[in-house]
Amino acid sequence: MRAEIISNKIKKEGTVVLIRVILFLIYYVALMVIGFLLLVGAALVTILMPDFLGGLEMINVRLLIVGVIALAAMWWFCIQVGFYLIKPLFFSPKTSNENRFEIDENDCPCLFSMIKNVAHATGNKMPKHVYLSPEVNACVFYDKASIWSIFLPTGRNLMVGIGLLHGMNSSEVKAILSHEFGHFSQQSMRFGTLTYRLMLIIRAMIDHAREQLQKDAIARSQEDYKWYQHLAVYPISFITKKTISFYNWIEKENRSLSRYMEFEADTVACKVVGARPFISSLCKLETLSDRYSTYEKVIADTLTQGHYVPEFWQTYIFVYGQLSNSDKLTVEKDTSLDGPIGDSAKYLSKISIVDGWNTHPSLSERIDNARQYVNVNETTYTDDPADLVGLKMLNAVGEMRQCFIAANLQQPVDLKKLSAMSQKDFEESFSNHYGEQLGHYFLSTFINKRIHSFAFPNENEEKTEHVENPFTEANRNLILEYNQGFNDFRLLEQIKSREIDARHFIYDRKLYADVDEPLALQNEYLKPLYKKWCDLDLEIYKFLWQNTERKGALNAIYWTIMYANDASQAFDPIRQKSEEISEGLAFYQSHGSEVAVTDEMSMALSTELWKFLQNFDFETVQSLFGNVESNGVSLSKIMDGWKQISLLKQHPRMKDADLLDTIGEIASFLDYMLEVGNGEWRKILIKVYDNQYHGQANKDVNIKI
Repeated sequence: MRAEIISNKIKKEGTVVLIRVILFLIYYVALMVIGFLLLVGAALVTILMPDFLGGLEMINVRLLIVGVIALAAMWWFCIQVGFYLIKPLFFSPKTSNENRFEIDENDCPCLFSMIKNVAHATGNKMPKHVYLSPEVNACVFYDKASIWSIFLPTGRNLMVGIGLLHGMNSSEVKAILSHEFGHFSQQSMRFGTLTYRLMLIIRAMIDHAREQLQKDAIARSQEDYKWYQHLAVYPISFITKKTISFYNWIEKENRSLSRYMEFEADTVACKVVGARPFISSLCKLETLSDRYSTYEKVIADTLTQGHYVPEFWQTYIFVYGQLSNSDKLTVEKDTSLDGPIGDSAKYLSKISIVDGWNTHPSLSERIDNARQYVNVNETTYTDDPADLVGLKMLNAVGEMRQCFIAANLQQPVDLKKLSAMSQKDFEESFSNHYGEQLGHYFLSTFINKRIHSFAFPNENEEKTEHVENPFTEANRNLILEYNQGFNDFRLLEQIKSREIDARHFIYDRKLYADVDEPLALQNEYLKPLYKKWCDLDLEIYKFLWQNTERKGALNAIYWTIMYANDASQAFDPIRQKSEEISEGLAFYQSHGSEVAVTDEMSMALSTELWKFLQNFDFETVQSLFGNVESNGVSLSKIMDGWKQISLLKQHPRMKDADLLDTIGEIASFLDYMLEVGNGEWRKILIKVYDNQYHGQANKDVNIKI
C-alpha cells in the first residue's frame, strides 16, 4: 500500500475516531449532569420535605412513615447511580506486569545506545521507561491514565523482549524497535492516545457496573434478600448496556485506524533500517514465538518434576537447536528471510478482514507493503544481538520468568524449594521425554490429524490389497491444505453469524460485503479435499494393518478413537452446561450464598444425560476399559451405575451433586478414552513407519486399554 494512501486513510479514520470520541465525551458529560441533577433534585425534595411530612402526619401517622421511607429510598437510589457515574473520574488503571522489569542505561549500555540511535533516526525523544521481558516481541505503551490525563501529558514507554535476541541479528532487532518508534512519531498517535484513555474510562464504568450486578445476583440468592436495597440495579444495568454499545462503536473504528497505523510504522522501520531486515524480522517472529512457547512448556514440565534450570537462556539455546534440527527450518542470526517459511506458509488464508476488530494487517499484507521500499544499497548486520543486554540481565529475566511459571502452574511450586538441574541432566531428560516426538516431526501432521469414523474393511479382500506408503509429502500437504481451508470456512461462518463484525472482507483476492457467495465457494473447494482427507484415514489403517503384528490391537485402538470422538462431540453440550452451572454455584458459594440448581436446569440436564446414556455402547466399552481402576474402583462398576440410569423408562430426578458428579465422571472418562486411543495409535504408527523406512527394531506395541 502506497505511503500517500496510508497517510490519507489515517487522516480519514483518525477524524472519524476523534468525532466518535467527542460524541462519547458529550454522552459521558450528559450522564454526569443527570447524576448531578438527581442529587440536586434529592436535595431540593429534602428541603421541601418537612412541610410535606408535617401535612402527612396530620392526616395519618402511617403516611408519615411511608414518606420517610420514600425519602430514604430516593437518596439511596441517587447515591448508587451518582457513585456509579462519578467513580471513573478517579479510576487509574494499573500498568504493573510481573513479566517485565525496568532497566536503565547502566544495566544495558549497548541496548540503550541502539535505542538512542533509533530515537534520533525517527525524530523522537527517548522513552520515559525501558523494560525487559522474556517475550518474543517489543511494544510501546503508556503510563497509567485517568480521565485527567486527556488534558495532561502521559509518558510513553518501551518494552523489549529477550526472545527477540535468539534467532535474529542486530539489524532485525533494530528494525523491530524502529517499528515501535514509528508509533511514537505518528501524528495519528494523538488520536490513539486520546481514544486509549477513554477506553480505559469506559471499561472502568463497565467493570464497576458488572461488580454491582454480581453483588445484586449474590444478594438475590440469600433468604434475607430485600429488593429495596438494590433500587438502582436496573438503571445501572441499562446504562451499562448503552455504554458497552458506545464502547464497541468507538473501538471498532479505532481498530480500523490501528491497521493503517501499523502500515505507517512499518514504513518508518523500512526507511530507518531497510526493508529487507524488516521483512526478515516479520518472517522470523512466528517461528521464534512457536519455539519459545514450546520451551516454556518444557520448563513447566521440569518445574512440575521438582527441578529448575539455573541458566534459563542457555538451556533455551539447546532446546532451540533441537527444535531447529527437527523442523528443518533455518531461523538464525546469519540467515535472512524474504518470505514466510514452514507449514503455515504453504497454504495461506484466502480471507482478509478489511474492517472489524482486526488491529493488525496480515503478514502477507505487511510484507507486500514493505517490499516497495527495498533498496539495493541496504546493509544487514548479522552480529549477535544478545550482546545488547549482557549476561547479568539475561539471567535476571530468565529467573523472573521461571518464578512466574512456577507460581502459575496448576499446582504452584516455590522455585526456591526446587533443586537445580545441571545442563547435562536437562539435555538427557529432554532427549528421553521429547526425543521421539522431535525425531518424527514429519509424522506429527499425520499423528495430529483427527480420525473420522469409517467401516473397517473386509479382512479377506480389501485389507490384503497392497497399499502404498501413505506417509508422503503430498498427503501431508493435503492435511495442511484441508486444515487451512476448514479454518477459512469457520471464519466465513463466524462472519455470517456476526461473531466477527466485518462490513467488508477480501476472499480469494476479491472484495465482498455479503458472505453467502464466498461461503458457497469455500464449501465447494473443501468437498473434494474432505473426501481425500477421509480416504487417507482408510489408507493409513490398511497400511498399518498390513505392517503390524498387533492387528487385534489396531482394531481396538481405531474403534476407541472413533467412538470417543463421536461420543465426546455428542456429550459436549451436556459438559458445557454442567461446567457453567458448576462455575455459577462455586461463585455464589464462595460469597457465602447457599444456592442449588433450579428444577428447570436439573430436569433439562437429567433428560440430556439420560438420552446420551441410552445410546452408549456399554458392552464394547466395558470389554476394553472395564478392568481400569479410578480411585480404587473399577470403571466396570462405575459404568454399571451409568447403565442403570440408561435403563430407566424416563429421565431420573437426581440430586444436584450426583447429577453434576456423574456428568463430570463421564466427561473425564471420554477424555481418558481418547487420550489412551490416540497414544496407542501413535505408538503403532511410529513403530510401523520406523520399521518400514528406517529399519529401527522397535518392540511390539502392547495395548492395555
